Amino acid sequence: MASRVTDWGAGRLVAILLGQAGAPTEFWVALASDEPGTGIDGDILADLEPAVAAGYGRVSIATGTGAWSDPTDAAFSTTVVPVSFGVPSADWGQISYYALCTAETSGEVYCYGEFDVPAVITATFEAVIPAGALSLQAASLDTTIVPA
Repeated sequence: MASRVTDWGAGRLVAILLGQAGAPTEFWVALASDEPGTGIDGDILADLEPAVAAGYGRVSIATGTGAWSDPTDAAFSTTVVPVSFGVPSADWGQISYYALCTAETSGEVYCYGEFDVPAVITATFEAVIPAGALSLQAASLDTTIVPA
């Protein structure tokens, strides 16, 4: 699944393109069991994330070429570094989605996406999103001109 922009994220993107807001220098990566949806914020997202008591917390990833591939030719970008959440202190269950947020807790959600292969995260192994597993794409899904 391609990444999806939230309602808040769409407004923020337009503000950045128009020079009315600065681009973020980092995202906080969240993991989620269910699809976040476009109307979500960081408080609602918390209900879909693993429990803090289970050793979970959002992880920061920088923006820029040190952490993301160049989207110029492909119209999408993927992470070029792994994102480690450490070893959980308790099972987190099945994780199918990720979200890019403004803050370590609460805050706003720029966008979210679905992992190609969902994973059941247990307290046995380090939870890592490998390089290339997070992707962002900006594309029109509608044909704007209908051929005759």
